[in-house]
Amino acid sequence: MDNVKKQSTTSNMKVSSYLLPVVYIIFSFIFEITQFLYIGFGFLPKYMLFDLAIMVIFAAFVFVAPTNKFKGVLAGFFLLIQLVLNVVNITLYKVFGDIFSFDMLKLGHEVGSVFQFSFLDFKNIILNFVIYGLAITTMVIVCKKNTTVFVAKKQAKLALILAAFVVLNVFGVGFYATSVNSLYSPAKDDPMYIAYSDSYLYTNLNMKLESYKRFGTFGYYAKLINNTFNSPNELTAEKQKELSQTIATNGEYTYVSDKTGLLKDNNVIMILMESFDWYAINPVYTPTLYGIANGGGYSFTNFYGHNKTNVSEGISFLGSLPKTEMMVSYYDSVGISAPYSLPNLMRNDAQNDGVSYEANYFHSWLSSFYARPQTYSELGFETVTCLDDVYKGENLEWGYWKSDEQFVKDCINEFVPLNVDRFFTQFASMSTHGPYDTKNALFKEKLDYVLDNFDTYSEWLNNETDFIMPENKTLLSALQHYLAGTIDLDNTVAYLIDYLEQNNLSDNTSIVLFADHYAYYNDLSAKMKGFGKEDFEEVSVHNIPFMIYSPGLQGTTDVFCSTYDIYPTVCDLFGFNVNKNLAHGNSIFSNDMQDSIFSSHMTGIFTDEMYTTNIVDVTKVVDYDIPPQRVEKFQQNAVDWYARQETVEKVWKNNIFGGK
Repeated sequence: MDNVKKQSTTSNMKVSSYLLPVVYIIFSFIFEITQFLYIGFGFLPKYMLFDLAIMVIFAAFVFVAPTNKFKGVLAGFFLLIQLVLNVVNITLYKVFGDIFSFDMLKLGHEVGSVFQFSFLDFKNIILNFVIYGLAITTMVIVCKKNTTVFVAKKQAKLALILAAFVVLNVFGVGFYATSVNSLYSPAKDDPMYIAYSDSYLYTNLNMKLESYKRFGTFGYYAKLINNTFNSPNELTAEKQKELSQTIATNGEYTYVSDKTGLLKDNNVIMILMESFDWYAINPVYTPTLYGIANGGGYSFTNFYGHNKTNVSEGISFLGSLPKTEMMVSYYDSVGISAPYSLPNLMRNDAQNDGVSYEANYFHSWLSSFYARPQTYSELGFETVTCLDDVYKGENLEWGYWKSDEQFVKDCINEFVPLNVDRFFTQFASMSTHGPYDTKNALFKEKLDYVLDNFDTYSEWLNNETDFIMPENKTLLSALQHYLAGTIDLDNTVAYLIDYLEQNNLSDNTSIVLFADHYAYYNDLSAKMKGFGKEDFEEVSVHNIPFMIYSPGLQGTTDVFCSTYDIYPTVCDLFGFNVNKNLAHGNSIFSNDMQDSIFSSHMTGIFTDEMYTTNIVDVTKVVDYDIPPQRVEKFQQNAVDWYARQETVEKVWKNNIFGGK
């Protein structure tokens, strides 16, 4: 009887069960070290206490789980989350130079469609699963081999567990607070404050890779979660009013160049050439584009871009874009608005001139991608027409493209409206997107022509360019299928030029053509330029086409320029003012171009001479004798870019311009 009573008031305390939280912390650190070494970020983050803080907090929850099995499951779950993040981040980094952020969850449809198993880094996946397997095995061994048991009163055991839980959380929170307080920051009036302040970086996480590198997996994602619910860009009503007044009174800029106003009163057709590169513009397969690039138009040979398609597209007619993946994130009950968008600026100009006007958007893929119909209809376009709007009821499957040429022909009455005095048309093509394989009927249609003339193309590529013809059969096949897609887009442009001539619009219509990024499927462009897919600081891999076909505008320039310079250049050509609070770039025809840089929301900040991921550490990619003054100027331009981007983020987060 006494023995039964004793059992009811006491409880066994297995030493092994309280070692499991320690095992979790050890393997969590092993995951982090392995990830940082694999990605090339060093051994551990600069502020590793962020990692330790979250690990200790997670370990506290493992500690209070009631049974060994429950503890093991919980520890395994936390490690599994870390494993998944490691694999996803390596995949994104190797393909795009990017890492995961929560707004990407809104891109499930887009990501699922473009994904290929070739994107995966199987060595990294195997390595992570080996570590995970070792962690689970270690926890099992600890539980089975260490059978030491202490007997304690139930109340004492409960008190001990609760006390340990509180202490661990106090330590975790303390480590986190210590990390935040130890963040380096110069004085805010320091002109390089944005570059050198770890505190500023932590608050905004505006340089994604550098934030991840400095604060670690746990520090970065903990802050990202916090910023999701407590955005540093959210302003009070009073601050919103101040920002609105600042933008209205302190940003208007008038460009002065020898091309200012040259295209005033022209119509505009702006074409985003999906995944285009300079080797796609050749006399064999794309004679129309080749003619524009070589005397028939104006060619910007030193143009760079590295953004997701929707980002490059938005920047081209807005001048800037918030770093969130989808514009619809900012859509609220009153809608959104951007009075400074190119279609809106042209509308205002047409109204001032007393002429009729129309702006329409077209994309030869599904309307569900990036929710364009919801947002673009609020940004200056009367209509938004996508593939499923034109070919209703047809089975439209990813990778089986419709022809860009046929799509434009089927939309031509809206694409080139003849019932108005002036129009703006934006078109995002699709025929060269990828994957580049035999499944696509569009490629099959053009492939025979590609193969019949491939020797001529090879001769041109080898003799006239620095691109490297693939020797690998898989890559060679990808190139040939890609070139089949380029034929379709070239036919599209040729058809548009003919249509404009037939309708007496060729003298007052300008066609702006630009690529969003290089062809990343099969690492095609990187390998044809002699680089690996991870060579993101080799900025020449991001050198892609930008051209303007317009009456009276012929020539070429090798001035460094980027996606951000398209908008102000078009504004300059049409004589529109640019609000410098909202536009990052400069008119390529102006002297201001010496201050232009490119900053990708995915990777780094660069010109054709220098590259950096954090502004402070600059890689000189062209000339190791670049004067220090030019490096400092590059750094200051980068600081100015991020200061302006902070304004852009606040404008969109607070919907400063409201709805229509």
